[in-house]
Amino acid sequence: MSGSAPFRLPGSFNSITLRLSLAFALLATLVFAALGIYLSQSADDHMVELDAHELLGKLALTRHVGGLSASPGALAARLADALAGEHGVIVAVDGGRATIFRWPENGLAEALSSAARGVGETPERLTSNGRDYRAVAGSLQTGWGEAARVVVARDIRHHTEFLDRMHRDFWLAVLAAALLTAVIGALIARRGMRPVLAITGTAGRISAGRLAERIVEDNVPPELAELVKAFNAMLGRLEESFKRLSDFSADLAHELRTPIHGLRMQTEVSLGKLRSVDEYRDLLASNLEEYERLSRIIADMLFLAKAEHGLAISQKAPVRLLWGWPGKISPCTATG
Repeated sequence: MSGSAPFRLPGSFNSITLRLSLAFALLATLVFAALGIYLSQSADDHMVELDAHELLGKLALTRHVGGLSASPGALAARLADALAGEHGVIVAVDGGRATIFRWPENGLAEALSSAARGVGETPERLTSNGRDYRAVAGSLQTGWGEAARVVVARDIRHHTEFLDRMHRDFWLAVLAAALLTAVIGALIARRGMRPVLAITGTAGRISAGRLAERIVEDNVPPELAELVKAFNAMLGRLEESFKRLSDFSADLAHELRTPIHGLRMQTEVSLGKLRSVDEYRDLLASNLEEYERLSRIIADMLFLAKAEHGLAISQKAPVRLLWGWPGKISPCTATG
């Protein structure tokens, strides 16, 4: 194949209004998505910070109570009193030889104590029995001289549910914002295209008899000012060309009317009565002169038409000229 046709979008996708509205919607989606990701990460970091503050506080409380307790039973009793009313907090205290304390129940605290063997005083996220927890762990020096290990965890299910709900609501809001932006963008684009529609209306009213029509340049947006000026200049050139064509037609009709009128008159007179052969010969000779005149007029008109459109081809030929002082004239050859 010598060439391939250029790729063209379907007619609806060539609409400037549609393109602008989709661009507005895409931009709004990207901006809201970036903002949502930032806010989601900030909320998650804030939740981690709150959990860390509470977990480290409970770890410090357990250490304080353990240092003041003279026996495992006293430690368990005092920690139970201190943790009364706490929801979602799990505490496990294990001595060197036996379990010292479990809160709020043995099974959950025991499972988290086993899962948090590698956890330190930096909060880490754990999963146990299908639930998410955040936990810290540290050593404890009891009041009766035994070293113990403390694990403090918190159920973060309410945090994860809150973040999931926030994510769902946020993406619904992003979808609604994108649709709203597309609609508003389409309205703005249509309003912005009104000057173009005005140009289209003016172009639709132009005809051979209404070439004086022009687009008003006073309220045209700067982006379309050059287009409007070029369009008005084009109309001016068209009006001038039509005027020259009209004048040319009038001049041609005037030039052709005289010889044709003369030919008609002579022919009517000659047909008015019978004439001799010599008289007919004279009439034909006179008509031949008028025909030659018509031919010259037509040739001159064609030459003028070609010259006006730059189609006339100049012809050059040598011309002999005489130059010099009187009495000493010499021939020379020039091209013209």
